[in-house]
Amino acid sequence: MRDFLNRLLGRTTGLVYVPHDESGAMKDARPGTRLGESKGPPWIAVDLAPDGVIVTRWPGKLWRVRVLRHASEQPMPYARYVRADRVEVIEEIPCATLFGAHGDAVVRVLDAALSLTREQADQLNGTRLPDAHAAYMRSWNRWRAKLGLPTPIADHYQPLIESGKGSPVGRDLSAIHDTVARRAQALDGDAAFRTEDEDLYLVKPWDGASDALLHAALALGTPQICTEGDDETLLRPWRMVFPGL
Repeated sequence: MRDFLNRLLGRTTGLVYVPHDESGAMKDARPGTRLGESKGPPWIAVDLAPDGVIVTRWPGKLWRVRVLRHASEQPMPYARYVRADRVEVIEEIPCATLFGAHGDAVVRVLDAALSLTREQADQLNGTRLPDAHAAYMRSWNRWRAKLGLPTPIADHYQPLIESGKGSPVGRDLSAIHDTVARRAQALDGDAAFRTEDEDLYLVKPWDGASDALLHAALALGTPQICTEGDDETLLRPWRMVFPGL
């Protein structure tokens, strides 16, 4: 079966995102290396396009790879990735590629979240404008309309399965929230969270800081949809706490 798949699929090339604390087959990735040996799970998931890559943890590296041996079990044909037993690493690609035309700006927001202090979290939370969430949702809905999804949504946490893209800056906007949550855990421990229906949620100031950084990433990463003054509303905390970034 595997030989048949290799003949059918050829030498597929794609992308693999590898967090810095990776412990799996890709942990020693560098150009020219051949990685992966097992003929079964866990496989190496190779995404076929940047907008399919999910940033599981920040920071990390993005690698272009060539599939040397396809796994015997593959996802459904409509999936935008393939499973590999073994890959060859071709080159490193800037992670900003994952976040669109202004991806460098989104990376700056992620890096700020990575080293966020509690004082900065307080400032981000305290400088948000009352209209910030409404401005955020107006921008999301402008993006949805451009995709031909005219039905407005009231909450960006609603699933966006129909878009296939996750968010206006790719599938990885949630990486900002996750990075803030890990920073909150490191600084405040369990006190940074509340439990509701067995789910964990950030509490102030961390929840407000997360929202402020999400707003900044959207405004910096997709300025074309943050119009009619919404960009100024969304960027106010970012510019006050991180001037010059």
